[in-house]
Amino acid sequence: MKTLYRLGIVAALSLATFAVVHQAQAQVSISLFPVSFRYDIPRGSSQTGVITVSNPSEVPLSLQVETENFTGGDGGTVEYAPEGAKYGLLSWITVDKTPFTLGPGQKREISFTVDVPENAEVGGHYGTILFRAAPAASTDGGSTIGVSGRVGSIILVSVPGNANRSGELVKVDAPAFIQYGPLTLNATYKNTGSVHYVTKGTVTFTGIFGRKTVNFDEKTVLPEVQRDTLATLDKTWLIGPVFMKASMEAGDGTVDTGSATTFAFPIIPGVLGIVLILALIYGSRIVKKKFKIVRADG
Repeated sequence: MKTLYRLGIVAALSLATFAVVHQAQAQVSISLFPVSFRYDIPRGSSQTGVITVSNPSEVPLSLQVETENFTGGDGGTVEYAPEGAKYGLLSWITVDKTPFTLGPGQKREISFTVDVPENAEVGGHYGTILFRAAPAASTDGGSTIGVSGRVGSIILVSVPGNANRSGELVKVDAPAFIQYGPLTLNATYKNTGSVHYVTKGTVTFTGIFGRKTVNFDEKTVLPEVQRDTLATLDKTWLIGPVFMKASMEAGDGTVDTGSATTFAFPIIPGVLGIVLILALIYGSRIVKKKFKIVRADG
């Protein structure tokens, strides 16, 4: 089995996906929609999908269709994996791999099917359909420059059954000291199960301002992968200790907790306030020494 190699982009939560090549000095690109598919497919069943491939550039573009397994990397990256890799679904994907060309502004719908075998392992399985782009052959004798990369839509499949949906809150982290808010708590969460799920969690911030509960950002976490997620207390003026208690829920409903403490003090306004108070105290003492109150007898 070949060693996993990294794809240097975050694909799972991208809003748009682009690959860039060049023909002479003209920049060309390809866009895909959607960039991810999420399916629950029982054993022995299938699911079809459609990817819309567009060429928004001003030159024709030749495209080659490819497929890969992928797994998640810590931090939300995507790692391609060879056929037969754990959690892969490459052998389940059927798609027409005939090369095609898109003219400027053209788009095409590419259909695919995911067939889950009867003996499929329950849990998560992951693959991607990629498009390798290159400028079409020049008709005016101009030179072309080769491919710069591939882009793809990822496919996340969950095979229903008694899958392990466990997870753990690895750590929570917040600055030990801040002058001003907002205050952000970072939680590192690991999926210790065998199927992907979306993290759900909250942080309760407690201080002299009272108590406020904030939701963590939701993140899709693949099996055996850990990701960071954030929760922010949106207050500028904080003073004194701020206590934070985080709760994260695994896919099976179990809850893991962690805590952190931050001390907040706005140094410049605080020092100015202290200086002002001391000046008022000193001034009042001077006034008392220079002036005496004389009580007149009636």
